Amino acid sequence: MLNPIFAKTFLTLVDNGSFRATAEELQVAQPTVSQHIKRLEDRLGVALIRRSHARCAPTRHGRLLLPHARALVAAAERAAGALHKESLRIGASGTIGTYILPRLIKSFARRKALAPTLSIELAPNPEVAERILSGALDVALLEWWEPRPGFQASIWSHEELVVALPPDHAFAKRRSLSAPQAAELTWIGGEAGAGTRSQLGSLLGVSAEEAPPLMAFGSTEAAKRAVRAGLGAALVMAAAVEDEVNAGQLVALDIEGQPTRRPLYVVLPDAMPPHSAAVAFAESLQRARSQGEP
Repeated sequence: MLNPIFAKTFLTLVDNGSFRATAEELQVAQPTVSQHIKRLEDRLGVALIRRSHARCAPTRHGRLLLPHARALVAAAERAAGALHKESLRIGASGTIGTYILPRLIKSFARRKALAPTLSIELAPNPEVAERILSGALDVALLEWWEPRPGFQASIWSHEELVVALPPDHAFAKRRSLSAPQAAELTWIGGEAGAGTRSQLGSLLGVSAEEAPPLMAFGSTEAAKRAVRAGLGAALVMAAAVEDEVNAGQLVALDIEGQPTRRPLYVVLPDAMPPHSAAVAFAESLQRARSQGEP
């Protein structure tokens, strides 16, 4: 089997016609070039280069070898390129992935610090957490995280939570709701495992077990449609209903006297190399937050 390093030396020598010029281009010593050619000739059992003080040229066997050497070197370079072109596997909860992640990816790509091949997986929060733990993801964006050894997590954003109601609801003209008023509503749940019932209980000043039951619709998009149909109210991130509020299809209200911001976490394995695309992406989240980028 041909050595791609020797093949590249052979091709460079044919192009330059000089052992000295070849050594300079490849940034090796001139005896190294001679050794590569000799080992290639010994391997094939034929002379490949006609040596001359004026100019070195390929022999008949050397000319026959040229296309094969070029193909071998090209294949080796493609293989090296594939290994060094880093991939980035991002996992996100459905709400983050649908309504927030696209602008984060745009901001990351705009910096052009790295150009990884992106793979994005959206799933309920518990599933994304399991995937980062199993090594199936490089970085995870989550609505909650339970600390685990071997992983680092940091808050990269606090997203405002609002109560989404249809525009014809009796409370629609209000800017906010009191906890007793919110307790009267029929509540709709979106993505499973997002912690909505626990958050709702916190906003109403009760435990998660005492929080109102949720009609589960499986996703934020489905929950929004249920609200528009007049089936109840949904506690969602403001970013998830921005378009509907601007279009007059939904209204978004606060709950009086209660904190309405949800922390969002970025999670990385401790063993992630510091110059990896995953670390660069996590750093871009913090940088965008500190600079107030959209």
